[in-house]
Amino acid sequence: MRDGVIQQLASPAEIYHRPANLFVAGFIGAPAMNFVEGRIERANGSPVFVSNGLAVDLSGYSFRALTPEGPATLGFRPEHLVLDGVASGLPVIAGRVSVVEPMGADAVVWFDWAGHSLSLRIMGDVTLQPGDDMAPRLDIAKASLFGADGSRL
Repeated sequence: MRDGVIQQLASPAEIYHRPANLFVAGFIGAPAMNFVEGRIERANGSPVFVSNGLAVDLSGYSFRALTPEGPATLGFRPEHLVLDGVASGLPVIAGRVSVVEPMGADAVVWFDWAGHSLSLRIMGDVTLQPGDDMAPRLDIAKASLFGADGSRL
């Protein structure tokens, strides 16, 4: 609910994994969803999200309607970034570690990418330290896209 208006009425899983808008996406989850502003463009007939040298093929993303072109925000949860090599073929969001927060069974690693502070959740022990370079990959099938008006695409 925001300003007396219900933003999304759904199961907890649906709200977490497919938030209806930017407000819900940023409100639910800790740490909050990462947001990167950019544009949806067409490349070889396929939709692509572009931002600061990042180009993410959106052919694996299920849009609610026709794929729009124009301003968009890419949102992804910290656990939807992966560091291991089995994720080859997924887009890379390389950056430099700024903070490592051990949380017990997992850790949250904050890293800088193109002026953004993004978070990555890692299960188990973490060997990363502030100043280390890292290149996590994004599972676009688990990401969310939001249009210029803030609603999910």
